[in-house]
Amino acid sequence: METIVTSKPVKTEAQTENYYTIPVAKIKFSPLNYRRFYNQQALEDFANQVAISGILSPIIVRIAKGNRYELVAGERRLRAAQMAGLQTVPACIHELTDDEVREIQLVENLQRENPHPLHEAQAILLMQQSGKTLEEVAHKLGKPKTFIYNRLKLAELIEPLQEVFFADKLSLNEATSLGSLSPDAQEDFFANHCEGWKEDKHFSLGNAKYLIGQYKYDLKKAPFNIRDKKLLPDVGACTGCPFNSASLKTLFPELAKEAVCNNKTCFKNKCLASAEIKIRAILENYQPEGIIVSYNISEESKILIDSLPETVDLPRYGQYDVQVLTEPAEPKKEDYISFDKEKGKDVLMRERYRAALQEYRDDLAAYRLQLSSNEIRKGLFLRNADIAFIYYNSDKRSGNNFNEKQVTAKEVQRAIKENIVTEEILNGEIERLKNREIRAKELDREKVQEKIHEQFCESLDGGNLKTELTKADIVGFRFIVYQGLTYHNRRNVEKILFPKGYKDNADFFEKLAALSNEQFVFLTRSVISGNGESKNPNLMYGHCLYKIAEDAGMDITAVETEQAMKTKQREQRFKERVKEMRDRIKKLST
Repeated sequence: METIVTSKPVKTEAQTENYYTIPVAKIKFSPLNYRRFYNQQALEDFANQVAISGILSPIIVRIAKGNRYELVAGERRLRAAQMAGLQTVPACIHELTDDEVREIQLVENLQRENPHPLHEAQAILLMQQSGKTLEEVAHKLGKPKTFIYNRLKLAELIEPLQEVFFADKLSLNEATSLGSLSPDAQEDFFANHCEGWKEDKHFSLGNAKYLIGQYKYDLKKAPFNIRDKKLLPDVGACTGCPFNSASLKTLFPELAKEAVCNNKTCFKNKCLASAEIKIRAILENYQPEGIIVSYNISEESKILIDSLPETVDLPRYGQYDVQVLTEPAEPKKEDYISFDKEKGKDVLMRERYRAALQEYRDDLAAYRLQLSSNEIRKGLFLRNADIAFIYYNSDKRSGNNFNEKQVTAKEVQRAIKENIVTEEILNGEIERLKNREIRAKELDREKVQEKIHEQFCESLDGGNLKTELTKADIVGFRFIVYQGLTYHNRRNVEKILFPKGYKDNADFFEKLAALSNEQFVFLTRSVISGNGESKNPNLMYGHCLYKIAEDAGMDITAVETEQAMKTKQREQRFKERVKEMRDRIKKLST
């Protein structure tokens, strides 16, 4: 070892060992020091002091390879000396192992006046990594376990956020809360909210609690079973997970009632896996014919329905564009029990309960009748994170939309029972009863129609109906033809035949009956020509269009003659080409 001694060994009042002055250029920084961030302004101020008075307290170094020294303690002093342009610094030289170096660095950093919480965190992390338990670290530092745990959360900050925190752009609470997030969530947070912090002199997070809360998830509202170990086998259940705040109830009893997930990626992956299981189960068990989605469908559900082969071709509707059928709920007896002052006990309000029960039976019958309609479809319903099988009707005119918020009989009865009924609730009940009566009349017509349909089919099979063609038969035939219109040409045909539209089915029936022969011919020809198969001569639609065009006076011969000439020219080219190939074959064989 070579040391350059510029003065005799001196003993100071603060230490009992010799120190030497050694060249700054021969000292390298320790790779073992966990401190990475220094306050630049404070360091510059310190360097100005050092330039005047020099380094008063010796640094500690150990011997390194290549006739050099490795810094053990005093990095801030050495950096200030470099900035001040000092050539030498006072130093104590020791032979130390790596473990001894770490211990000295820990002691020095923790004993500094007002150490930065981040440096405390890094020191505590090193103590834990050396094998000490949380309790041992707390005992050694004389701090409660909650203090040690919160400091360890700071140590889990990703480096860009550590730098933001060290620059005093984050409060201690904000930094601790961010440290509880998974690394990928922290990276997202930094990219979304802190990216240009160095360029912004007035950088501030603003509503930090809200922003950080966007990366935390209430497990009590999770759309999956948090105890399911098989949902993501590589991860396991949420119970006991270190990113579940409920796992910390021994350290923080106040969190015992909470269960907040701080791992964004894991939570999202579990949502995705759970959603896929639910969607595939509905696809397999019900074979839905359409997908109904809400405006705030979860990102996981959207990804799945956009990617699963089974859902790609299914038509999609917004939740406000269809009528969703919901099965009525049977009234419960307990909702119709009230305290009778005269009898001094609870009694069942029998008449009200019977009325509610009859209402339920009527609604259930109506619901089942609706399900038998050809207009009702099976659907996959996605709203928020909810995934369910439903029945729906894409024609909103067929009934009141389920999305309209209405008071229910159960809510009214409960309000009356609990003596909290309001004028608004009673007016809502009146409105509900009015709507119910309107629907009841619709059901009356549906029941009549159902009975007539039944008897009509029986009479048709038995040959008991009149056999001559009636006006209504003609209109029925015209309606069947009208139904053959495609979506693309229906609007154009209706604009020509029914420019003023029609009010209802009865009005539409009369307008079909009033069509002239010329108008009906136009309708028929529009249906035939609008079908893609009418372009194919080998299909019946194609043959019908050919014959209609011929009978309607179209110059079929001119079209066929023109094509025949092109055919003849093509055949001639074909013969010439074949002859050329055969001539070449002859030359090859000679």
